[in-house]
Amino acid sequence: MKKRVGIVGASGAGIYASLFIARSHPEYEIYLFDHKNVLGKKLLATGNGHCNLLPGELDQKAYRYPDWFELVRDGRSNKDLIRLLLEEGIALKEVNHLYYPESYNAPSFVSFLEKKINEKKIHVCLETEITDYQSKGDVYRLSTSKGVYELDKIVFAFGGKSQSNLGSDGALFGVLEKHGYRINPLSPGLTPIQTKEATKRLAGIRHEGKLKLVVKGKTAYEENGEILFKKDGLSGICVMNAESIWARNGFETAELHLDFYPNLREAELIDKLDYLKSVSKDFYLDSMLVGPLNDYVMEGAKRVYGQSDVASVAKTLKDLVFHPLRCYGFEDSQVTIGGIGKEEVDEYLQSKKEKGIFFIGECLDNDGLCGGNNLAWCLLTALKAKEAI
Repeated sequence: MKKRVGIVGASGAGIYASLFIARSHPEYEIYLFDHKNVLGKKLLATGNGHCNLLPGELDQKAYRYPDWFELVRDGRSNKDLIRLLLEEGIALKEVNHLYYPESYNAPSFVSFLEKKINEKKIHVCLETEITDYQSKGDVYRLSTSKGVYELDKIVFAFGGKSQSNLGSDGALFGVLEKHGYRINPLSPGLTPIQTKEATKRLAGIRHEGKLKLVVKGKTAYEENGEILFKKDGLSGICVMNAESIWARNGFETAELHLDFYPNLREAELIDKLDYLKSVSKDFYLDSMLVGPLNDYVMEGAKRVYGQSDVASVAKTLKDLVFHPLRCYGFEDSQVTIGGIGKEEVDEYLQSKKEKGIFFIGECLDNDGLCGGNNLAWCLLTALKAKEAI
């Protein structure tokens, strides 16, 4: 009898797993389930519509649990992953030290994946809700809104709770809890941050700088990048990465320190401002900052240092402090922090409780920072489960 493998979730991880298993075992019957009406819906939104598949280099420090990442990585390099994807016909290109499909177009890439799935005769079951599963001898009975499927293996690849409009609503965590799995607390990751300070007048302004997240008086994260001001706080890649670190720290009381000129020492910045003021008088900052941000910095200098002279303005530009109130919700998050923990699975991501049940991708509790790290995790976990299956 043919082996039957059910993959729950047409996510990046789920699609990868279906293709890898079908390539290794073309005789298997593979079923790919999703409650949405299209494949890879979340893939369509990644990388600003370009689909950032891999970081420039794999880095364990980008993940919540570096040791677990290294175990799953199993010595593979970026070159290994690029070669593996090419073996599936997926050509990549490097843009700004990140890897994308050669088409540089997410809809085109998802369309390609759909053709590969059809070519391999994988059974695609869309608009199909998963309600439960039970073991029956050596097989599992997967209960769905469209009937019951008998399967030898089930791979859960349903994502987390982020962006439910794209397919990840976290509903299946409830099913797994009924089977005795402990779900580590879920939080939105990679989101903007709402701040105590009013930023409505700064909304839409962007400025390069260095962001430092300080938790309990210690630097928990720092990164150079573009800071985007929103009507109620801050965004940008470095801010979203800092938010994930903040969430991993349990949303402890924190501060965000912005340095708008990280390449200049404070004394150098004072000299620069002194010269600009000598030739442009009171509007000397207008050539450096957008008007509302100029005013905000001046006011901040006066509030903190009691005056807005050049030295005080320079100090403010080097260390403008914001106080996080809360992060944005799951609908605005790129990844979910939390989920199925390492203690629930073996080295091949197979359940320790139920032989033949696997977990891959974002439903596992090991989120990554921006820059292709989460799709790299999807790829690596799909490969790991494929080896066991």
